[in-house]
Amino acid sequence: MASKNFTLSQVGNVLTTDANGVITSMNTSSMGANLGPVGNITITGGNNGQVLSTNGSGVLSWAAPPSSSGPAFSVYNTGGTLNWTPGTYPVFTSTQSPGTIDYDTGSYFNTTTGRYTPLVAGYYMFTATIIVTATNNPLSYVLVDLDKSGSGGQRLLETNGNSNAETGSGAVIFAMNGTTDYISVSYTWGQGGAGAGARAKGRLSGVWIRPL
Repeated sequence: MASKNFTLSQVGNVLTTDANGVITSMNTSSMGANLGPVGNITITGGNNGQVLSTNGSGVLSWAAPPSSSGPAFSVYNTGGTLNWTPGTYPVFTSTQSPGTIDYDTGSYFNTTTGRYTPLVAGYYMFTATIIVTATNNPLSYVLVDLDKSGSGGQRLLETNGNSNAETGSGAVIFAMNGTTDYISVSYTWGQGGAGAGARAKGRLSGVWIRPL
């Protein structure tokens, strides 16, 4: 919300509001000024908790104060579906690695799709820790990605070479538009030996930190 200082152009004038909450300057001789103790000016109108806002041209009106808090969530799983075909798989979905919601103040996490779609615009900090484990044979490579709206985001892990277990973790700040932007996590693995399989488990969390 924009803010400006304002100055009364004439000595003895006071601020008054019309029926629409627009504040103007008026001389006390032409109105019954509502002056508080010790010369303080009491401005009527508006609701409890509202603040004065300018339209950029010096016209003031009552408005709700800018938000100072937003949603937060955390989801985790302890197992994950075992996949036998190398490829890319989502984490925390109902068909792959079902997630358990620790908390979700806005109820924005979808346990079916594994996506967090906040309906409050702002900058968010997201953190994730994902453990990918192999079955039967080591994996030739493992990738773990924290993705924003299907267009890429932050790679948390990239390994090459045979491995039985890998952990990817990290944190990133994304601007979320409050309508269509979402966050999800996926992992990709390659077969290092015949009959190998892989599964993923971990935690994904996020918190609103400031308005756009």
